[in-house]
Amino acid sequence: MFQAASFGPLLVLLAFSGPQELTHQLAKDGKSTRTVERVLDLRSTRIAVGLGAATDGADGPKIRFVDTDKFTALDTHVEVAKGHSLRFTRKFAPFAGTLLQGFEAPKGFEEQSNEETLDKHSALEGRTVQFDRDGKQWKASWPKGEEDDAELLVGLRADLEFAGLLPKKGAGHHDSWTVDSDTVRSILMPGGVPLCEPKEQSPNVKARPIWLAIDRHLEGEAKVSLREPRQVGGETFAVLGFKGKASAKGDAPEGGTLTMEIEFEGEALWDIAEGRLHSLETSGETKLALESKKSRTIGAKTMDVTEKIEFAGKLTTKVR
Repeated sequence: MFQAASFGPLLVLLAFSGPQELTHQLAKDGKSTRTVERVLDLRSTRIAVGLGAATDGADGPKIRFVDTDKFTALDTHVEVAKGHSLRFTRKFAPFAGTLLQGFEAPKGFEEQSNEETLDKHSALEGRTVQFDRDGKQWKASWPKGEEDDAELLVGLRADLEFAGLLPKKGAGHHDSWTVDSDTVRSILMPGGVPLCEPKEQSPNVKARPIWLAIDRHLEGEAKVSLREPRQVGGETFAVLGFKGKASAKGDAPEGGTLTMEIEFEGEALWDIAEGRLHSLETSGETKLALESKKSRTIGAKTMDVTEKIEFAGKLTTKVR
């Protein structure tokens, strides 16, 4: 005789086989906690130096940097309309992060190679920031009682709810839709670029200005599809798979230009009962190019020297 329990997985699939209205539901004064992890691991593939506009030159040394950030955000939704937050406060729990910088010298100069890992910290740790929605945009400010520090607000991004991933109407398994740059930026830069820098200053690669430039210029789109539901820890979640491309081109730190291309994919688990994101993971193959032009005086002559460094690697993000 068959036991009902033996049909468990089948019943789950049947329950979620029709079109689903995936919703985003927040309650006034409701609280949410998100932990964000982000790793950018890049190695130089080409370093070229030239005079004037030229960037063709001899192979240079190899550069590697791995920038890692992890922080927890505790949000309290002060004003809510139709399940979406209009105003909330975010308290930043302890930050953790490292910046690895490596230099591989050319053949014959191996003794000059080095690598160091610097621990990072953030002045945002323990601070509370207020976010107010103005149309489609969010404005960050300091609530009453918090010391005003404009620099700490630079680069912050409000969205850690990812409602932009949801379809505009009911979706069935394998249905797909496209999301725009706003959602792509949330996926690739969750929480934005909170100030988190090495405790010890280093003259080498400074990652934060690069992150800010990328965040400012990033554009792209992604295709989202509703996959088969998944059970995790006894709960059933909708699975939103996504795949897309993004690029950034604009002014680079300390002058020059920055170009970035990333092809990414990942998935989000959506809590259907709660109307909330459960978790999100993303991984993307990344190319980054930094080009700068500086004046150099050689003897009695001053000339423009152009330097271009091309990197390749991977960007990964996790939100829980």
